[in-house]
Amino acid sequence: MATSFKHLYAMRFRPPGYATVPRGWEWGYVEAPAYIFDRPLFREAFPEVPLCKNPQFRHGVIGSNTPLTSEDLEQFEILEVLPS
Repeated sequence: MATSFKHLYAMRFRPPGYATVPRGWEWGYVEAPAYIFDRPLFREAFPEVPLCKNPQFRHGVIGSNTPLTSEDLEQFEILEVLPS
């Protein structure tokens, strides 16, 4: 998984995964949601991914080097996250 992404996003209502992001779109966690952060398999696979502490982003923050269109954002209920 890449540690640096050009575009950051957060899911509004559902976690990212099958059928909740555009088909074929490559993404990865930038900040993991609390409900998977402490799972041993997740920690082993992605030890560098920090816990998401922003309560606004219940499903964590995801990133990609491929931007989503405004139609994708609306259809899949995804928010664009601006870097702080």
